[in-house]
Amino acid sequence: MPHAPRTAGHQGSPAPAETGGRPSDGDESPGAPLTAGGEPQQGLVIAEFEPLEEPRSTGDGPSPGPRPTGDQPPAETRPTGHRPSPGPRSSEDGPQTGPRSTGDRPSTGSRPADDGTPEEARPADGGPSKGARTAVDKALDLVEAVGRAPRPPRLTELADEVGLHRATAYRILLDLVRRGWVLRAGDRYLPGTAVLLLSSRAAHNSLTSLARPVLTDLSAGTGLMVNLQVLERTGSRVVDVVRPDRLAMISTLLGEALPVHRFAGPLALVAALPPEARGPYLDVAREAGHPMAGPGGLSADLARTEADGFAVEHGRNDRFVASVSRAVTPVAGAPVCALTVVGPDAEIDADRLERLRDALASAVDTLTGLLAGTAREAAG
Repeated sequence: MPHAPRTAGHQGSPAPAETGGRPSDGDESPGAPLTAGGEPQQGLVIAEFEPLEEPRSTGDGPSPGPRPTGDQPPAETRPTGHRPSPGPRSSEDGPQTGPRSTGDRPSTGSRPADDGTPEEARPADGGPSKGARTAVDKALDLVEAVGRAPRPPRLTELADEVGLHRATAYRILLDLVRRGWVLRAGDRYLPGTAVLLLSSRAAHNSLTSLARPVLTDLSAGTGLMVNLQVLERTGSRVVDVVRPDRLAMISTLLGEALPVHRFAGPLALVAALPPEARGPYLDVAREAGHPMAGPGGLSADLARTEADGFAVEHGRNDRFVASVSRAVTPVAGAPVCALTVVGPDAEIDADRLERLRDALASAVDTLTGLLAGTAREAAG
């Protein structure tokens, strides 16, 4: 009697026994009905069937071998040495949590930091960058940049001019436009109505407007040049000048910053400060190599000026020019400005110096009164 045929593709499975009446242990395919003598019934075809298994790709696991016995787990659930992937991952260190750039760290790009400073401009230790500015600084920088631009600037030009990220500059400009400090026209920016209104009022109430008649009278009375100076962080700045035509050869220094060790104006202003507030001005002199001690040192100059209220210099900046200055100090220790008389060194000698001091003191009193009157009007 011929044996029963096997299905094509069957690998490594033993055929059912021709005697014995039952398949071997672990063979899950059913056998054919048997006769009493153990022979298969004629006319019936005995076929063996394999249990269905998940298809496996080549190389994912060990080659198939003998079918498992009944107490083994199905092939698709047995560990094969290859841990299935739980899903797309950016690395094997943990589950994917969101879009990532190369490596395991989120991409930050050049996104500006909370204070407006780009990430790449921050120091490695995460501290504030050198010369960090406040929000007020940034807003004023933008207003000033708009005001001094030769033509209405664009956003990129403004951001580059003041050293800000474009996104930061844009956010600040939105607030400035809303408050009227900047006007937006298309993609360009102009001074806003608030600036124009402030400028109009400042033309009537500014320090230079109040002081101008005093400077004019003092220059006419002395025949010399007279300037108005205000104190800044490391010196003074000339903000207004009245110069007779005959002294056109002497520079007005209008708009220039003057150090304390070379000019009478900043010397008068610094001497009016409390000693503990003079440090930045003295540092400038030290860095320039100017002597601090001795009869001709800056300390002695400050002591003399503080004692009598007048600063005098001869030829320190220009060998042919001399000057005398007095601070305007409505409140002790807080000078507002200084009036300075400037002329040829030969015209500011010992004989004339006393008269110049008297004229200068009178002019300072007049300007002090004007400032006090303005303060009273503002308070009223």
